[in-house]
Amino acid sequence: MMLIACVFAAGACGGDTTEQADVQRVDVTKLDSGSYPTTPIDVEQTRTDQSGAVREAIRIGAATPLMSDIDNRYIYQNPGYRTRAITPKTPPSLKAVDRSEFDAVAPGLVAGWFTQGQRRKEFSVGSEVLVYVLRFSDASHASAAVKELIERVPGDSISIPGYPEARTRHNAHTEFGINYLSTGLAHGELALLVQINDPISRPFAPGPPADLTKRSFDKLIDMLRQYTPTPIDKVSALPLDMDGMLSRTVPLDDNNKSVDGSDRSGVYPAQALLHSEQDPNSARSAYTDAGVDYAAAVGALVLRAKDSAATTRLLAAISLPVATEYDKADSPANLPEAKCFKPKEGPGKSPMDEPVCYFAFDRYVAQVSSKNIQDLQQKTAAQYKLLAYGR
Repeated sequence: MMLIACVFAAGACGGDTTEQADVQRVDVTKLDSGSYPTTPIDVEQTRTDQSGAVREAIRIGAATPLMSDIDNRYIYQNPGYRTRAITPKTPPSLKAVDRSEFDAVAPGLVAGWFTQGQRRKEFSVGSEVLVYVLRFSDASHASAAVKELIERVPGDSISIPGYPEARTRHNAHTEFGINYLSTGLAHGELALLVQINDPISRPFAPGPPADLTKRSFDKLIDMLRQYTPTPIDKVSALPLDMDGMLSRTVPLDDNNKSVDGSDRSGVYPAQALLHSEQDPNSARSAYTDAGVDYAAAVGALVLRAKDSAATTRLLAAISLPVATEYDKADSPANLPEAKCFKPKEGPGKSPMDEPVCYFAFDRYVAQVSSKNIQDLQQKTAAQYKLLAYGR
């Protein structure tokens, strides 16, 4: 996604000599990359009217706790919620307020972040918590947004310990439906929204979810002290790349655009990236061990470790869950270093499951996925060429 000579110039930043030798023995001229670009791009040429908002959203995400940071029982995240960045053109779809009407109900949105956690891997057998951190143009817009977004939700108002100003809606179905507690709190120009959904508890007494909501606000406010809002007139000009990472990651194509067609590509600090992991605690251990600081996320995911030696452990850690559940697939021709896998055929296969390849290059570990093996092999080869370019 960016370009800095120290990162990509051969030998300029040290590194493990064995890894350097492995890199040199790959003849990139023999890699079939199909029609994918193989030279770094000028990321600024891809800037849109939402690019700055995405970057500001990522800055919020880097200061937002995981649900497991708030309550260590909520250790799972739904991998279906892959898109966490919120922008004015892609606002959240909330209970009682659809995305299409969000701006009319809560005008002034600048950027935001979404995170989610579950007690069980399958939602139907445990509760989940949805958290939104929404930045508005000023404190009055944030306060008005909380009022409108919560008061439209059916249910009774209850009290949240320590937060008498919070607005709430508690809904307990005794025979059918999903119990929930929706709560909003204005915190300066931020609107903090916490929704607890519980399909199991009967009765759904307000006490425990109110306590969890309190602890959520406590942790959110504490961690969000790390976030300094970018002046509104500077948001659109926020830099998109970092150290050349985005410019050296394969771009989006029609196969990996988000459902709403928006582009949330960017360079994500490790904390922001963890919000998209199904098992964030395991991922955090792997990131910490390898010293991962940033990841470029566009058409592929490229993580940066502290050094080339750490990529061996990182590669093993992030590929292990797939290796245990998928079948092995052929690596791209002339790139045996890439570990590739394909979903097992038969009952239980999800349409969301895609073949995937992993490889390490110097300080970087790439994760590349696609709809079919042939395209995956070409895309993986292109990603390798991008990281190797100029060496």
